[in-house]
Parts: sequence; structure tokens; C-alpha cells
Amino acid sequence: MSNVGIDLGTTFTKTSINLIFPSGISNQICMSNNILQVNDKQYAMELFNDKATYDTNINKSLNQNIKLNYIYALGKSTTGFEGYYENVIVGLPPSQWNNENTVEKFKELLQVEDNLQIQINGKPVKLYVECLSIVPEDVPAYYAINYQQFAKQKVLLLGLGSLTLNQILFQNDEVIDMHTDELGVLKVFKDLAQEITSKTGYNVKMEDIHSILQYGFFIKGKQQDINNIITPIINKHCEIIYRNLKLKWSIDTIPFVLLLGGGGIALHNYICKYIPHIILLENAQTISVMGMGRMAGELY
Repeated sequence: MSNVGIDLGTTFTKTSINLIFPSGISNQICMSNNILQVNDKQYAMELFNDKATYDTNINKSLNQNIKLNYIYALGKSTTGFEGYYENVIVGLPPSQWNNENTVEKFKELLQVEDNLQIQINGKPVKLYVECLSIVPEDVPAYYAINYQQFAKQKVLLLGLGSLTLNQILFQNDEVIDMHTDELGVLKVFKDLAQEITSKTGYNVKMEDIHSILQYGFFIKGKQQDINNIITPIINKHCEIIYRNLKLKWSIDTIPFVLLLGGGGIALHNYICKYIPHIILLENAQTISVMGMGRMAGELY
């Protein structure tokens, strides 16, 4: 038996037992692919390229790719041919979690039927999930850090993902309000890819942007200075994020503003211009799912 948290992200799927893989899926199978077979259908998994399909609907209860990545994450986490999970915790954006009907539809989508025939890379796997719990995305991150340091003051947690910006306000170590905006980092990456391609003449794809921001842009082995291309675009998006936040929160007077998520890592240095006291959490990409794992263990 085991307990696990699963973050079914648009770009990456993560689990609390240190499994992380790209969420892209394709029906085109190559021998080099990781293959998930569900009944008589096969899917190429762990793809991060322009041939992959991604979950681009923030209403996760309506997307079949979500279930495939969920099954794959559970199957990959087994040590043998059978996986029995006492407690599984999965997140929904706060705006959806507040709707009881949406939560129930999401649970129905993720149900692993007894007669489901599953193989991962040719190995049959039988999955059992005794209890599936749905929590608001990014809320668990708060309880995975040393929250006692905040002395029960207000804390605004910002989870910047691929499609959404989750905002959770804590006081006295409890959630008192939360929202979700469709202000994910993929919009930034799309604009950057188009602008770099236009200005340099080299075909840059959206999935290249994270690496470019981290390591730089190279042509024929030589790093190119493209700060004058990327900085105005990122600043424009960060200003939009800041304006949206100010509509809901007195963000300048909230003592602690914490940032997490893959998008948070990518944009932190730019968001600081608008929110100087924002803090990027350690392990920002995985801290939320680690919190889910802690919650799942506590349920056991």
C-alpha cells in the first residue's frame, strides 16, 4: 500500500514520490517512445515536442489526456505488476474546486475501472485506488514549508503554471480566500517564440523558451544577446499579472507573497520589478505535489 500526490500539469506531470515527466501525448507510436496501452489503444507518453498533444483546457474534468497521465503516473510508481494506493490526492484550480459538481466530474474522470487492461512499455499493471481526494491546487505547498515563520500573518501564495495563476490567501495558517486567473506562462512563451523567430529568422518553438530563458539563445554555437527582444514581452505580461492581482488583493501591504510553479521559476526575476517582496519558494516546481504527498500520508 502507498499514498501519493499527483500534480497533473499541462506541461509536466509530477508525483510526491519524485516522478516527473512531460505531459505530452501522441497517438503516433515509435519504438523509442514510452508506451501506455489502455485496453486496445496505445499512446506515446512523456513527449515534449511539437508533435505532442497537451491538456490546454483548464477545466481538467473534461480532458481525456488528464486521465491517461494519471494512469501512467500511478503505473510508473508501482514496483511490480500491481499497484495498490490507499490514498491518492490530485489538485484542481481553486476556481474549479469551489464547484462541487466539477469536483465530482473530475473524480469520475479519474476513476480506474476494475476491468481496465493497462500495460506500460509492455508490462501489465493492475491498479487499485481506495480513496481519491481532490484539493485546491497549490494550497498543499503552504503546509510543505516552514509556515510557522509567518507568525500567523497574511500570506499570499501565487502558483504560476502553464495555463493558470492560482492565488491563495492564508491568515492564521488557514485559507481565507482563493482565485484562479487564466494567466499562465504559456501565453508568455508563445509570444516570445513568435517574436524571437520574427526578429532572428530562426524557427523557435514554444517548448524551446524555457531552455532559452535558462541558458540563453545560441546560433551556430555562439550565444546571442536577445534581451532587447524578450525583456519588453515578459515585462508586459508581468504588468498584466500585477494589475490583475491588485484588483483582488492589497498586494503591496500583504507581508508575505510566495511564488511557486514552473512559470514562477521562469518569470521570478521579472515579477520582482512589480512585487519587490515576492519570494520564490525552494523546489518551486514540486513543492505543491510534495505537500499533497504529506496530506495523503496523514490521511492514512
